[in-house]
Amino acid sequence: MKATMFIGGIAILYTVYKYISDGKTFTSHLYKALDLKGIYTFVDVKRLQRGEDISTGLDNAIEGSHCAVVILSGNYASSRWCMDELVQILQCRKDSNIKQIVVPIFYHVNPDDILKDKGTIWEGFQSLKQEFRHNQEKVKSWRDALIQLASIAGHHVHDGTNEATFIEDFIKVVSSKLFDAALLNIPKDLVGMDSRLEIEAMYVLKGEHTLEGLAEENNWFGDGSQIIVTTRDESLLKSMYEKKEYIIHKVDELEDSEALQLFSSKAFKSDCPPEDYRELSVKVIEYASGLPLALVVLGSFLREKTRDEWKSALDRLKEYPEKAIMRVLRISFDGLEETVQNIFLDIACFFNGESKDYVMNIMDICGFFPEIGIRSLVDKSLLHMDHDRNILRMHDLLEEMGMEIVREKSRNESGRRSRIWLAEDFFHVLTNETGTEEVEAIVCPDYMELEKISTLRGFSNLKKLRLLNISTRGWSDPCLETEYLPNELRFLKWEGFPLKSFPQSFQPRELVELSLSGLSCRIKQLWNNPIMEPLYNLKSIDLRESSEIRKLEDFSLFPNLEKLILDYCRYLKEIDPSITVLKRLTSLSLIDCESLKSLPTSMGGLKSLKFLNLTGCSSLGDLPEGFVGSDEELDVPGHELQSHGWKNIWNTIAGLSCLEELYLGCCGLRDGAFPDDFGCLVSLEYLDLSCNKFSTLPAHFNRLSKLRDLDLSFCGNLTSLGPELPDSLESIRVDGCRELHTFLDPLSQCNFHCSAIYCVDCFKLVNRQGSERTAITSLGRYLQNPPKLSKRFDIVLPGNEIPSWFTHKAIGSSSISLPLHPNWCNNKWMGFALSLCFRSTSNLYWRDWFWEIKINQEDWGFGHVYFPVNEYSGTKRRIWLLYLPCNTYFHSEWHDKKFDHVQFSFKYRGESVFEEDEVFAQCGIRLVYEGDVQELELDENLDEDEPIELPAEDDDDW
Repeated sequence: MKATMFIGGIAILYTVYKYISDGKTFTSHLYKALDLKGIYTFVDVKRLQRGEDISTGLDNAIEGSHCAVVILSGNYASSRWCMDELVQILQCRKDSNIKQIVVPIFYHVNPDDILKDKGTIWEGFQSLKQEFRHNQEKVKSWRDALIQLASIAGHHVHDGTNEATFIEDFIKVVSSKLFDAALLNIPKDLVGMDSRLEIEAMYVLKGEHTLEGLAEENNWFGDGSQIIVTTRDESLLKSMYEKKEYIIHKVDELEDSEALQLFSSKAFKSDCPPEDYRELSVKVIEYASGLPLALVVLGSFLREKTRDEWKSALDRLKEYPEKAIMRVLRISFDGLEETVQNIFLDIACFFNGESKDYVMNIMDICGFFPEIGIRSLVDKSLLHMDHDRNILRMHDLLEEMGMEIVREKSRNESGRRSRIWLAEDFFHVLTNETGTEEVEAIVCPDYMELEKISTLRGFSNLKKLRLLNISTRGWSDPCLETEYLPNELRFLKWEGFPLKSFPQSFQPRELVELSLSGLSCRIKQLWNNPIMEPLYNLKSIDLRESSEIRKLEDFSLFPNLEKLILDYCRYLKEIDPSITVLKRLTSLSLIDCESLKSLPTSMGGLKSLKFLNLTGCSSLGDLPEGFVGSDEELDVPGHELQSHGWKNIWNTIAGLSCLEELYLGCCGLRDGAFPDDFGCLVSLEYLDLSCNKFSTLPAHFNRLSKLRDLDLSFCGNLTSLGPELPDSLESIRVDGCRELHTFLDPLSQCNFHCSAIYCVDCFKLVNRQGSERTAITSLGRYLQNPPKLSKRFDIVLPGNEIPSWFTHKAIGSSSISLPLHPNWCNNKWMGFALSLCFRSTSNLYWRDWFWEIKINQEDWGFGHVYFPVNEYSGTKRRIWLLYLPCNTYFHSEWHDKKFDHVQFSFKYRGESVFEEDEVFAQCGIRLVYEGDVQELELDENLDEDEPIELPAEDDDDW
C-alpha cells in the first residue's frame, strides 16, 4: 500500500506492509487518520494480490517520496514483493539525491529479535529464502534490508498499546518529519519568478486534501517559516482557516516584457520576436493574460507557422473575449490532427505519469502512430517527457482541459462520452445499460467490486470500444455469464475476469493484446466456440495467476501469437499440441506451473522461439525429443530433474544451434549430466550453471567458441577449471566455489583472457599461489591479448594486501594521489591500474560502491564495482584490481594539456557511517606502460610446495 501527499506536485509519503488479518484494522485506521490530516492515500491492491515485482510506476512512486512508513508485521518477510519494496525504500534512504526519511512501525514485532535472527519475522523469511535459493544475491539484499530496518529507531505497537492513541501521536510525528523534508523546486526557464519569490524558506502545497492537515501545531515549522497555499478557489481558505491568520495574495500575471520573453523563447527560440512578427506577438500575448502555461502552449503552437497562420489563430482567439485559460489552450488542441488529438485525450484521461513504453505500446495497438503523435505533443508543449524516468507527464491544466473536452460531449450521461476513467461512471453505464457507440475507451486503475452487479449486458451497447483496462473482484453469482463483449476491442486487460469463458458472440478480429490475470480470475477456457474464426491480429496473451486454467485450447485460433505468459497457473496440467502452429511465437513463459507434467513434442515446430522460461515447473520431467528451433534464451532454474529427464533435455538443447543465452542455475546438475554433444551450441554467448553440484566441466566445453559470459557461482563441489574453458570467454564468475583449487594457476597454461574474473570466497584457489600472484598473473595474461585491450579488466579475490607491484599505496584510506611527470602521457602509456584491499560489512550495500578518477580535479572516469555479498561469505576481506585502458577511457584532447597529478577514490554513496580505516586497509595506483607488462609475466621460480596461508576467516586483524 502507499499513501501520497503532494507538495509541489510530488509524492512524499510511501507506506508498505504485509496485508494480514491482524493488522488490517490498525492499518485501515491509520490510513483514515492520514487522509483526515490531508495526507490522502490510495491502495495498490492489484500488486499486493498478484505478488509481482516492483513495477516502473511503483518504483517511481517510491523514489519520488520524501518519507516512507514501513509497517512491519509478523509475516512481512514471507512476501517477496514487500521485501523488494523494502530494499528499494532503503536504497532511497541512502541516496544522497533523495534522502528519504524512513519511519518503521514494529507491529507486534520486536526489532531486537530481528537483529538476533529469531522470531516470527525470520520464520516467514525461511520460506522466501527457500523459494529464491537460486538467487542468493536477492536473498542477501532482503536479509540486509531487514537488519538495517531493525536498526532504525521506530515506533512500537504491542499487546498493551492503545492503537487509537498511538495513531494520533504517530500522525503528529510523521507530519513534522514530512514537512521538514519538503523542498521548493523552481524551473530554471520560468520567467519572472525571481522578482516574485524572495522568501528564505517556504512550503508550497497543492490540492484541497493537503489543507486540512496543514500547520495544526505551531512547532511543525521552524522560526520564520512561511506557508504558501496555491489554489484557484479562494473559498477553501476561508472555510478551512477561518480562525487562523492568513493573507490572501493574488499572483500578478507576467509583465508584458516578461510575457513577450517567455512567448518568444517558445515561438522563436530567442528572447524577442523578429521585427516582422513583433506586432503579431504582442497581440497574441494579450490573449494569454500573462499566464505562463498559455504563453508556452501558444508559442509552441505558432512556432514555424506563417504570418497568415498567425492571423488565423488570432481570429479564433477573438472568439473568446473572456480570455479563459482553457479556451486559450484549446486553440493548440484544435490544431492537432485527429490521431494526435486521440493520443492527447487518452493520456489526459488515462496515462498521465505512465511509462512512455507502456503508453506507446497501447497507442500503437489502437492505430494512433504514437512515434509521430507523441513527438508532436512534446514539440507543442502539450506533453513533457521525463527522460530520467522515461515517463510522460502532462500539466494538470492540460489534463483538466482534456477531461473537460471529453465531458462536454455529455454533461449528464457518461455513457455518451468517448472515454470513461471513473469507477462510478463505469458502474453507472454497466448497471443502467446507458452505454453508446460513443464510448471508445474505459480505463479504471483501481479495483472495483462487482458484488452489486447482476449482469454484464451493459457491454452490449459499447460496440466501438477499442480499449478496456479494468480490475474487478467479488462476483456474487458464479453461474452468471454475459452474452456480449465488444468485437472492436484492440486491447483487453481485465484483472479478475469473472467469467469462465468468453461469450460465443465475442470474435474480436482487431484484438492485439489480451490479459486476463489475477487470483480472482475465473477463466477456464478462452473460447468455447467450434465455429470461432482465427484472430490473426492477436500477438500477446497473458493469463498469469489464472488459477482455474487446466488446459489451453486450440492454438490455431491465434496463429500469429508472439508472446504467451502462463506464469503461476498452478493447476495447468498440459499444453495443447496445436502450439506448433505458432510459427511467430518468440516468448513462452511458464514460471511456477507446478502441475505441468510435460511439454508436447510438437513444440519442436516453434522455429522462432527466443525465450522459454520453465522456472519453478517442479513436476516437469521431460522436454520433448527433437525440439529444435532458433531459441536465443532458455531459462530452466529452480528445480532438480531426474537423470533420465536431463538426457532428453540435453538432446533438445543440443539441437538449438542459434541459442545465445542459456540459464540452468539451481537445476541439480551433477557430474555426468552433460551430454557428449554439449559443444554443439555454437552460437551460445551466455551460460548460467550456478548453484549446481558438478565438480568439473566436460572436456568438450571449449567447443563453445562464442561463449563470452559464464556463471558458475556457488557450485560448491567444483574443484578445477582449466583447458576446457574456451578462449572466447570475457567474464567468469566462480563466487562461493570454496572447493575450487585449480584455476588461474600461474604454472598452468591458460588459453582464455577474461576481462572480468570474480572469485569471492574462493579460499582454496588462492591458498597456494596467494591472492597477489593470482591477481597479477591474470592481469598479465589479459595484457598479452591486444584484441581485448579496449575493455577494462577487473578481478576480485579473498585477500588482505594489495599486490606489491603497486608502487604508490595509501594505508587505511580509500583514496590516493599520484604525481605525474611531464612526459607521463606518451605513446608507451597503456592505462591505469588500481587496487583496493577492503573489508565488506553487511550494513554497506555493495551496489552503492563506485570508483572515480580525477586528473587535476577534472573527471576522467568512474564506474560501479562488483562486490557480491551473500550468506555464503565467510570472509569479509577482499582485494580488487582494476585496469583501465587509455584508448577507451582517456580523452585524446588531453594530450595537449599539462597535468601534474591524478587522484583515485573509492566511494560509497549510501548513508551508512563508518571510519575509513575500519573498511579500507590499502589502496594503490600505478600507470601502466608497455615495459611494465614484462613484470607481470609468469614467475617460473614459484615454489609449489610452499603454501601461502590466508588468515582465518574470523580473524579481525588486517
